[in-house]
Amino acid sequence: QPAPRPEPTPRPQAAPPITDPGLLPDLLDSLDSPGGGHADDQADDRAHRIARELVACGAGPGDVVAVAMRSRPDRVLGIRATTASGAAATLVDPDEPAERVLAALDACHAAWILTTDADAGGLAAVAPWLPRLILGDREAEESIARRRRGPLTDADRRASLRPDSAAVVAHRPGVATRPVTVTHRDLLDRLSRHRGRGHDVIAALLATIEDLAGASDAVVRLADGDGSSTLFCIHPMMGLAWPYLELSRYLDPRTTVWGVQTPALVDPSFRPTTLADLVQRYADEIAAVDAPGPCHLLGWSVGGVLAQAITAALAERGRSVASLVLLDPVHGPDPDGPVARARSEATFGGPDPRPAGVTDLGPDDLATVWHTVGGDQLSLTDAQAQRVATAMVRVHDLLVGHVPAPVGTDVLVIDSAVTAAHLVRTSDFWRARCTGRVRTAEVPFRHGELLSSDALLEVGPVVASWMASVSGPATVGE
Repeated sequence: QPAPRPEPTPRPQAAPPITDPGLLPDLLDSLDSPGGGHADDQADDRAHRIARELVACGAGPGDVVAVAMRSRPDRVLGIRATTASGAAATLVDPDEPAERVLAALDACHAAWILTTDADAGGLAAVAPWLPRLILGDREAEESIARRRRGPLTDADRRASLRPDSAAVVAHRPGVATRPVTVTHRDLLDRLSRHRGRGHDVIAALLATIEDLAGASDAVVRLADGDGSSTLFCIHPMMGLAWPYLELSRYLDPRTTVWGVQTPALVDPSFRPTTLADLVQRYADEIAAVDAPGPCHLLGWSVGGVLAQAITAALAERGRSVASLVLLDPVHGPDPDGPVARARSEATFGGPDPRPAGVTDLGPDDLATVWHTVGGDQLSLTDAQAQRVATAMVRVHDLLVGHVPAPVGTDVLVIDSAVTAAHLVRTSDFWRARCTGRVRTAEVPFRHGELLSSDALLEVGPVVASWMASVSGPATVGE
């Protein structure tokens, strides 16, 4: 139990504090209940008192508090209290194995654990050096009861809280290259169409945070939308779709964005024997998503090659795609050509180490593949890492000699100027395989940098403008 500090003395100010409408706690405090009138005042009061206790324990803007609770109402209370204190919340599942909880706490730089007496038992041996505020604990509740009532303002917090302050830090075991930080402004943007009714906003808030911190699925939601359009982003060679998360922020906020990842994350038996099998599995995953409005597919690198093949497969099923966006999708059907050699380099870190006729890799070579595609930065379990690395080697093998079938969908191809100068201009290859309208653009970044923050300053608006200009079929999921 952390030793609470006295509440900070309010800073002098000439006028009453004005709450910023761009902050999550202010939105939650202002909610109306479904029956009219303000939401549960008792819940508000408890959230505010817990928030003040967290502030007294030292938490505030720039800090991260791990909310380790099983029940949804407790999680909502924990998120409310944490964000009201100014700290960012990260959700932790007390039932996860200890090593995964520890990895999440470490990755998010959590400095406190907020839990309940019913949930604390499973965390007893996890990061014992981190202070815990245990709701239901007698001493903790006595201290919380002594805290003042009422919403917190910057006068109560240890630093100023702003719309660009972190509200949520999401760690996805087995998915993200690093934790994703969502600001108050971003979170309120996601919740904007749910405002006005308490239960709707609370449900949307928890769903959004749980989606960000959820388990490794084959299809994951990267951004909410209102059904106006849907974008499916196909994973690059790392097998995961979370590199597209920052791109989603440049798109029309009405667009729902899904990331399509390798099914090997969740299906140990996934081992396609042909490229057609592989592509059909992706098409199945996409078709299973309820995707109203025009649907678009996008892929970076090998994800672009797969996206074009998936578009063709969907067309064979009578399910059209409004447009296809390809980010430097380097490909060439010559198995001995420079593009094939470059793909082997990007997969194996050098020439393919396997003897002729051998398709499988041993643990050491799989570890090399995992390192080469950036897997060392990820928090996958060893079993997941081996499955994903094996699946990516399989993708490499199935694309050797692949001759793409033509598609009639409108296509945007964004070339890397560096790839064009040193290897191949990808738009030249794909123009001949796309019979619809083709638009090209070039950006001065390396192939591996196209989803970096700097590159997205150019790539993001181009993709957003393209999608806004395209009208097309209504759905791929009916």
